[in-house]
Amino acid sequence: MKREFHSRTKAFACLLTMCAGFSDAYTFICRGGTLAAGQTGNVVFLSVGLIGQQISDVEVKLATMLAFMLGIFLMTVLRRLIDNSVWRLSTLVPFILTTLVTGFLPASVKNVFIVPFFG
Repeated sequence: MKREFHSRTKAFACLLTMCAGFSDAYTFICRGGTLAAGQTGNVVFLSVGLIGQQISDVEVKLATMLAFMLGIFLMTVLRRLIDNSVWRLSTLVPFILTTLVTGFLPASVKNVFIVPFFG
């Protein structure tokens, strides 16, 4: 029987789903109504913010979308540099570090400095 990479297992898929769900719930409820992992929702919220001229909302959503694009770019580069069986697991490391650091930050820190790093 062929051994399955740990990054293709159902357990890994569930872990990624829980991570994305947690980050979206945390940033939406506690950090200004922005979805860290759900970029489709951020496009909708960005459009609503632009129409309503709510600049502070636009700033956070735009920063989150740009950070998401930067993350995709960095993972594309890392994929070429890291062993094929390990690169997918490396996507969890930044999330874990961000979650640990964010847990110790006071609520007074502006959302634009926290939310983009959660995506």
